[in-house]
Amino acid sequence: MFISRLLGICVLCLLAAGKTVARKQRNVTIDDQYGDESTGIVPTYLPSHAWSSGPMNDLSAKPNASTAYNGTWHDSTHWINNTEVIVNFGFTGVSIYVYCIIANAPGSLFDAFADYNFLLDGDFVGEYRHDVERIPDYFYNVPVYVNTTMQNMFHNFSIVVNSTEKAVLLLFDYATYTVVEEELVVPSTSERTAAPTSCSSPPMTDQPTNNTEENVEVIVQVGAALGLLAFFILVGTFIFCLSKKPQISHVPKNLATSIYRKIVRALSRSGESGGLVGDNKGQSSIAQVRSQNKEAELDYLPQYVP
Repeated sequence: MFISRLLGICVLCLLAAGKTVARKQRNVTIDDQYGDESTGIVPTYLPSHAWSSGPMNDLSAKPNASTAYNGTWHDSTHWINNTEVIVNFGFTGVSIYVYCIIANAPGSLFDAFADYNFLLDGDFVGEYRHDVERIPDYFYNVPVYVNTTMQNMFHNFSIVVNSTEKAVLLLFDYATYTVVEEELVVPSTSERTAAPTSCSSPPMTDQPTNNTEENVEVIVQVGAALGLLAFFILVGTFIFCLSKKPQISHVPKNLATSIYRKIVRALSRSGESGGLVGDNKGQSSIAQVRSQNKEAELDYLPQYVP
């Protein structure tokens, strides 16, 4: 019964140690044309007739395709009093980086003014505005919205253009979100990498989210669990060995021999009184004992063996 209880405690200790997890980050990109690289889901563009996929020869805005992410982008021009223009996509993660191509020079058939509103889970969370600077023609990989303080859950993100000031050009290129993954492995301290120094760039891929204090806490918890397990194993082993070892006599050999001799002498003295009543065979045996040298007899008594 005790051994089974000990094994049960050991199993619980192992399970407690095994539930220690390491949290790591992984960046996932949502391309304007090819969608989420993990799920394959493409962003939604509303209204559909107001959007075009570049590069195309009939588009007025002509960024360099070799500089755009995956060589593609989605563009739309919102005119005053027209239906609002929307880019929408969903993701599960703790941060989001949204990148657009910004036209920095006025064209003959389009306005390069940028005025974007951002909604996260239906709530307004910010805006981006940019007036024409004329040089250079386009800015690439511009982080128009960055959020690194979100809860690790599913989010819905939208870019909304509904300007009442003047026409707005939107060139959506891609977005990158950071997903948190858990592993049943305690990461070593050498696997930690530095956090990004600029809010415009996503964190490094496979960057652990647990800092030094969290790693120390995990190591202490694992060490305590393993120490407790080792303690129970040692105690169980000790008790098991005691239960199997034969009983050890606490009477010294010389003391046992002395007691044995005293018992024999007492029996000899009792025989001098005639032994048991009505036992002639007992009297004959006692007479034989009396006729011998008592000291010699005692010297040749068999040794007491405990």
